[in-house]
Amino acid sequence: MLNDPIEEIKSRLDVKDVIADYVRLEKNGSNYRALCPFHKEKTPSFVVSPARQIWHCFGCSEGGDIFTFVERIEGVDFPEALRILGRKAGVEIKRQDPRIRSEKNKSVQVCELAALYFQRQLESKNGQIILKYLKDRGVSQNSIEEFKIGYAPFNSKSLIQFLNDRGYSFGDMEKAGIAFHRLESNEYVSRYVGRVIFPIFNAEGSVVAFGARKLTEDIYKEMDKEYREDSAKYINTPQTNIYDKSSILYGLDKAKISIRQEDACVIMEGYTDVIMAHQHGYKNVVSASGTALTENQLRLISRFTNNIFTAFDMDTAGDNATKRGLGLAQNMGFNVKVVSMKDGYDPAEIIKENPGEWEDAVKGAQSITEFYFARALSSYDSDKAEGKRDIGKMLAPVLKNIASRIEQAHWVGKLAEMLGVSQEDVWEDIKKVPETAQYEQVPQDPGPVKKRLTRKEMLSKDILLYGLMNPVFIEKIKSELEMYYAKDAGSFQIIDKLYEEGGIKDIQKSVQKLDKEERELANQILFEGEVMLTSADSLTEEGFNELAREYKKLSLQEDIQELQNKMLKNEKLGEHKKNEALLKEAQEKLKEKYAL
Repeated sequence: MLNDPIEEIKSRLDVKDVIADYVRLEKNGSNYRALCPFHKEKTPSFVVSPARQIWHCFGCSEGGDIFTFVERIEGVDFPEALRILGRKAGVEIKRQDPRIRSEKNKSVQVCELAALYFQRQLESKNGQIILKYLKDRGVSQNSIEEFKIGYAPFNSKSLIQFLNDRGYSFGDMEKAGIAFHRLESNEYVSRYVGRVIFPIFNAEGSVVAFGARKLTEDIYKEMDKEYREDSAKYINTPQTNIYDKSSILYGLDKAKISIRQEDACVIMEGYTDVIMAHQHGYKNVVSASGTALTENQLRLISRFTNNIFTAFDMDTAGDNATKRGLGLAQNMGFNVKVVSMKDGYDPAEIIKENPGEWEDAVKGAQSITEFYFARALSSYDSDKAEGKRDIGKMLAPVLKNIASRIEQAHWVGKLAEMLGVSQEDVWEDIKKVPETAQYEQVPQDPGPVKKRLTRKEMLSKDILLYGLMNPVFIEKIKSELEMYYAKDAGSFQIIDKLYEEGGIKDIQKSVQKLDKEERELANQILFEGEVMLTSADSLTEEGFNELAREYKKLSLQEDIQELQNKMLKNEKLGEHKKNEALLKEAQEKLKEKYAL
């Protein structure tokens, strides 16, 4: 085993296989192509090179290795990408206490096995009734399999036995939230009995919890079971070592790529809402398993977008918990819009009956502030003093949560005009609203800031491509440009090393002897050249001469500017005689530049 976990992971994982878990790749010669997951496009410009173990998008210029891909696609930093790929490769990344890590791994294994057990129960006699119930509600077989929907039978001990037989203890099941100890009978039983099971996944796609829905009275009768009115509609996994409801968004594991591409996240209430949306092609949809968004959930979303569309039942969208969650999103700098739906319908019903109506509803979504304004004005009489007071009381907290002072001032002015009061009066009411916790605003662009190359840097990359694709040009670069690139690092350092290593004879072998960063740059440039050029013959001497001429001119111009700066400094210091030699040198370089 290699000592460096990064190199060990790279040796075990192929870039094609890692990326294929997220993007559908198509063979294209020795490479693979796909639609870029990082920007919208209709023609595939995202290329993966198994030979070089790198990827590059020729549309948005993103590129790198397996680590940079996972960082971007998962919205995580390098240490987290290292852990994700380490788990995939079976390479241990030593950071967390091994006992804690072992317990968490075991809990995930228990949940994954439980999900498999529940899925298999759909094959039973009662399971077939559940399967028919799901399909009657419009859930397809593909969705049942994709979301691993299952059935928990009425036997409270069968799951316990299933897990026991596979080496898991009662303690393991209790820690994973699967089982609990029943005191009256002194035995461990399953938490989920006689219910439809919706596995809950973390952002990486591992099962970490379950939502268990009560069966309908008709299903109880069909199964010849006694129906209880007082039992809860949903039973959910309690907080465990791998599950915290406030930090999970149902469906995010399947939605994150689409959220990034669409630059928007649609948040719904229920599991079936999300399933039906994904089934009909609306992939940027998640559920908060309720409507009260938390800071941790919003931080998850901020990895991929700062635009949120809420598709909650309008009867609950005004409750205090929901208002706090949406206010928190505003306070954190999210752009929040409300999708209005016709009374009595949830998103799943609208999407199933009329997808076009759903699309119109999303297109016509109101900003959260517009929504609350409309709600306040429809709830109270703005012509009466009491109505004005109640409208102000309802909207002041909403206005206080707006992160942008300019946007806040706009709405203050609008409210003052509507109520026929001064803006100062509105500001006074806003000041009376208790201070809420201040949150760091989410970044407007979750992607990394890419340094723009100067024209000279772009030329040096193109010149290096000539040397890499056709080693004959290495000698030409050395003889014609060495005196001009002495001050420039990067690409030309690679040329020097290739020349010293005898790269003209075996360019591939010489590239492998370069330092890590230089080797990665050389491989990236070679990859881009191989994709963009039909053959090395496309790199003509005429093309090289044009690049070399422009590079020389830019280098000479930089030298002239440097000499002028020195002369200005001497002028200020009164050292005029020093400028005679500098002026002569500048004139010579200027003459050389114009001669090119």
